Amino acid sequence: MKKEISKAQLEQRRMASRSHTARSQVVARRRAGYVKQSVLQAAGIRYADLDLIARRYLDLYARVQTKVELYDAWVREHGFLDEEGRTPPWIKEYYAAINTAGRLLARVEEHLRRHQQAGPSPLELHLSRHYDADGDVA
Repeated sequence: MKKEISKAQLEQRRMASRSHTARSQVVARRRAGYVKQSVLQAAGIRYADLDLIARRYLDLYARVQTKVELYDAWVREHGFLDEEGRTPPWIKEYYAAINTAGRLLARVEEHLRRHQQAGPSPLELHLSRHYDADGDVA
């Protein structure tokens, strides 16, 4: 004998089929790496060249931007409104993520600009004074 399900259970099952990957850590981690790569390539620098603060800003930006991209992908697949004209339950989080991503990217750019204006680090100065371009002692 089959047990009937309630309206709440039916609604839960209907919404489960519309779930999105923004909460998938595996997908998000992989895509965050791509976001970092694109920012670093655009800036023409390597991750290893960043100081700790720039790395943290970039890591946070990549995580937030990945969420935005995953939400966007879900919207492209399912639409922004359901059959009853309601927005997804995560809409506030989506707009907060867009705002946060923009602010973090500005912080990354500002930090990189300040770092470039500061000139070479003490280690870079030492290496340029004592070694030639091939790495041989000058």
